[in-house]
Amino acid sequence: MQDIIGKLRLAKESLKEHQKRHYSLRESYLEQLATAIVLSKSPQLEDPSYSQKLEARTKQAIKRILKNEWRQRMYRQIGACLNPTSENAGGISRVDIPAPSDDTPVESIDVTQWRGPWRSITDPTEISFHICNVNKKQYNQAQDTPFASGPFAVSLGNVLKSTVANEILQGAFTPFTAGTLLQETSS
Repeated sequence: MQDIIGKLRLAKESLKEHQKRHYSLRESYLEQLATAIVLSKSPQLEDPSYSQKLEARTKQAIKRILKNEWRQRMYRQIGACLNPTSENAGGISRVDIPAPSDDTPVESIDVTQWRGPWRSITDPTEISFHICNVNKKQYNQAQDTPFASGPFAVSLGNVLKSTVANEILQGAFTPFTAGTLLQETSS
């Protein structure tokens, strides 16, 4: 058993080393493959006097191989996108939400501050419900800022073509008190 574990560890280390050198290993493999393909079609190129011709044809063969690999990868990606029966092709399959011990609604919990237990939701309807709630909070987080509510927002208007908006864009805006701002917007 110890021997097997030792060999597995060595195999894992070897795998890591090969993964680090993946591109150079792939390049040398493609060169060998291209040379073998060229020589199988034209064995006379093995003669040293044809070394330049062999090198040129090998480069062409490498380009063809790379183009075919790229095409296969592209077709796989297209097939994965077009295959509606594939299981969870990149979508959300799980959402983790706070799991309070009392009857506190999950929607009212600030997840950035939550330190309690979590639970995973896998039902698509529940996932969409929780994502929509988070999106509502995210979308409305600017509601309490001066640009979104209050007298300043009223003076800017909906289309931002007010004199206050132009002054801000030109760098000529001087802040008003709330009363002065309200008087200008009502006139």
